[in-house]
Amino acid sequence: MSTSEAAIIVARFLKANSYDETLDAFIREAGLPPSAGSTNKGDLTIEKILEEKRTFDMSLQFERLGTDDGAHGWSQHAPALPNEISGPTRSNILHISLPLVASTASIDASEPLLVATTADRRLNVHN
Repeated sequence: MSTSEAAIIVARFLKANSYDETLDAFIREAGLPPSAGSTNKGDLTIEKILEEKRTFDMSLQFERLGTDDGAHGWSQHAPALPNEISGPTRSNILHISLPLVASTASIDASEPLLVATTADRRLNVHN
């Protein structure tokens, strides 16, 4: 942003907030045209700059991932030998969960089931 653009934004602020005497003095000192404080729809103002700054700062908060990776990492490593499961569909997987279900072999034991929903509206359950 050039110096003249910054001066015009300040002039717009002064005019929008009815600082008429200050605006006149500012226009004279900055060497701006008398119409420098007028705003049209879509012109950059201090308020818009501050709003963009707030939005930018908020987006930075979402990008600051990985500062405490120890607490958010995997609890167990992946198996050395993967177990590939073939399903009845090649549709996009929408959701996967591993609920623990009571085992049929023992009352006290439970075993995980792989439950997946797919884009073709199927529910797939694997032992």
